[in-house]
Amino acid sequence: MSKLGLIIGCSLFLQGVGTNCMAQVSNVSGNDELSSPDVKTVETGVLQNVIGYRGDVLGAEVVSIFVSEDDLWEIIELSIPIDPDLADRVSVVSPSGKRIELESPPEISRDDENNKVGIILKRPKQARLGFKIRLIDLPDE
Repeated sequence: MSKLGLIIGCSLFLQGVGTNCMAQVSNVSGNDELSSPDVKTVETGVLQNVIGYRGDVLGAEVVSIFVSEDDLWEIIELSIPIDPDLADRVSVVSPSGKRIELESPPEISRDDENNKVGIILKRPKQARLGFKIRLIDLPDE
């Protein structure tokens, strides 16, 4: 995990979003695994790059936004009040549902005690359009 990822993960912990400072990196590689009838997905409403913005579907909140040192990327920290067992993987999509490419896979921090999931994503700074988080619950093996 990068130094920045660890710092942001610890920030989630301090804000009560995570139960530890280690975030698990998860991503969705294509839509193949989503075609299975056993895979369940849920999406947040459209979120904006504004600290404190709260989505109207799941209550996802933009907790913080950091700009990278090279001023090219935004690191967005989210808190989503959802059962952590429903977030095996995460994908970031446009308001229309098209997958958004990120600098690195989103990081997931599960907070079982408070029934929340923390998400950290790094996307191009110039991408000011709204986005949605797709939470993917894979079948238990």
